[in-house]
Amino acid sequence: FGARIGVDCLTGAAEWGQHAMIDHLVEEYGVDPNWAGQYGCTALHYAAWNGRVRTVKHLVEKHNVDIQKRNEFGKTALDRAEEYDRTECAAYLFELTYTQLLAGEYRGDVDVELLYSAARHGHDATIDLLVERYGVDPNGMDDYGRWTALHRAARFGRVRTIKHLVEKHNVDIHQRIWNGETVLDQTERLGMTECAAVLRGYGATNGEPVEEEDWTESDDWETDDNSDADHDVM
Repeated sequence: FGARIGVDCLTGAAEWGQHAMIDHLVEEYGVDPNWAGQYGCTALHYAAWNGRVRTVKHLVEKHNVDIQKRNEFGKTALDRAEEYDRTECAAYLFELTYTQLLAGEYRGDVDVELLYSAARHGHDATIDLLVERYGVDPNGMDDYGRWTALHRAARFGRVRTIKHLVEKHNVDIHQRIWNGETVLDQTERLGMTECAAVLRGYGATNGEPVEEEDWTESDDWETDDNSDADHDVM
């Protein structure tokens, strides 16, 4: 029973939530539950982006898989769950990541990507930890200029976190992202009236108008449509 066949069977079982098959492969055939398959994706990656929250928990709690393992594109299972809007999987994996950060056991890069996750989930304690202990810039922007922590909090309707970022960490409410939008522009475009009202209360303003042909409404380049199997593994 070769490693290639073993990992293909394991990732397939994770994708379809087949716990008995996962246990059989690991316990009877000695397949390493952290083995990576195509594009460096592990069973946990497959379970997470397919929204198999019970399987994610099964892999972590029974087989002690590594939640920090990254695929060939540098993505963890948490990243994949967030990108495909698998809310339950992302929330579970994020709590585990916070626990590791708190204990000083996180081995990966502690950077703005984690800050965006914290803002997305409305996890103010993680924001404080990242900024105060790890020195992450609360105004930091990713390499593509797609968003800041404030944009992420607003995008997911995290009113409390918006207030936390502004009042405790003094984030820049006028900062623009790649398409010229301020966070107020974003909330108005998405119809998030409560967030927009809070931001106006802090003095947030609109940016310069951007021509439609200059950008696409990809809405943070995320999708929950995983019908394209070739796209799923990216």
